[in-house]
Amino acid sequence: MRDEWLNAMSVGASRAAHWEAIGKAEFAILTGIFVPWYYLLGVSVAKAATFYYEHKAPMNKAAELAPKVIHGLSALRDRYPTLFNKMATRGAHDLLVNLPKGVTAEDVCFFIGRVIKGGMAASELTFGAMLKMVSMTLLLVTAAHLPGIAVHGAQAGTNAKALEYRNKLRAAGYDVSDQELKLMMRDFEARPDTQAFFEELEKDSKALKPILDELAKSLKSGK
Repeated sequence: MRDEWLNAMSVGASRAAHWEAIGKAEFAILTGIFVPWYYLLGVSVAKAATFYYEHKAPMNKAAELAPKVIHGLSALRDRYPTLFNKMATRGAHDLLVNLPKGVTAEDVCFFIGRVIKGGMAASELTFGAMLKMVSMTLLLVTAAHLPGIAVHGAQAGTNAKALEYRNKLRAAGYDVSDQELKLMMRDFEARPDTQAFFEELEKDSKALKPILDELAKSLKSGK
C-alpha cells in the first residue's frame, strides 16, 4: 500500500519539497490511521498528510513514549497470558490482537495510528479499556502483597482479594471463570516483581493516553 501511495504521489511530490520529508515512519503513521478508511470513506492521502504535519509535535511525543508501552504490553502477554487474553476479549481486542511484535519506527507508528483510530469512536474502547484493566490489577497486587508473604498466608489473603478483583472485572464487562481467576493469581504470585511491573506499565500508559486522546479528538473534529 505504501508503494502504491508513493508511486501515485511521485509527480506531486516533485513539485512540493515538504512531501519529501514523509519517510517510512511517517507513512506508517498515515497508513495506521487511514488504511481501513481509505476504501470505506475515501479519505485522501493529502488529508492524512495534512493531519500529520498539523500535529507533528504530539505525534512525535507519542512516538517517543509508545515503545515503552508496546514493550510493556508484549511482556504482559508473555508473563500473564490469562489476563492478557481476557483483556483482548472485549474493548481492547483490536489493539492487543494486533500488538506489534517489535518496536521499530513502523511498529510504533502503526500502534499509534490504531489507538488514535479507536479513540475516535470512544477512548475507553481500546487504550482506555486496557489501562483500566492494568490499574485494577495493580490495586489487587498492591493490596494482596503478592508474592512476598508465606504461601498459606498468600493463598488465604488473595482469595478474598481475588474475589473482589473478579467482581470488578465482571462489572467492567469481563466474565472471569473460577479457573481463569486461579490462573491469574498463579501468574501474579509466580513473579516477585509483579507490583513493580504493573506500576511501570500504568505509569507509561497514563503518560501516553492523554496525547493520543487529544489527537483522536482533533482528528474527529477535523481540527
